[in-house]
Amino acid sequence: MTTTARFTANNTNNNDEDPDAPPQTQEEIAEDAKVRAEKLKIAVICIISYFVIGCIAFCFVFESWTFSDAMYMLMVTLVTVGYGDRNGAPTTQGGRLFHTFFVLYGISIVAVALVEIANYFLEKREAMLKEAQVNGTKHLEQVGSSLIVPCIYFA
Repeated sequence: MTTTARFTANNTNNNDEDPDAPPQTQEEIAEDAKVRAEKLKIAVICIISYFVIGCIAFCFVFESWTFSDAMYMLMVTLVTVGYGDRNGAPTTQGGRLFHTFFVLYGISIVAVALVEIANYFLEKREAMLKEAQVNGTKHLEQVGSSLIVPCIYFA
């Protein structure tokens, strides 16, 4: 079932009545923006660390691959395509063992990072709505069509 929530400038939430109410002051909105940016930064750093650690391991520790071969293998593994390249598969026991656990790490990192990136944009949209509520209808008109937020509930 799909429902659509509409927010208007007339929606007001008193933080004293509802502890889960969205922040209403510019300072709280700015603080939320900093938290969102920090989470996005951590997600990007985790993805970059996946490639750095993988390249170091496959280029220098286990397989002596070229940088491009290591990046290719890491990307194919990360997006779970798995072309089945026998030339790109680790050949040493240490490389295979490392790759076995590194695949789990990489897929977990990507899943968490994608969630954080999606949350970043969703929370940014929410912040825009909150700011529109704080600033009144003048700013609300500038926000325009982004005031319709689709919500999907899975039964």
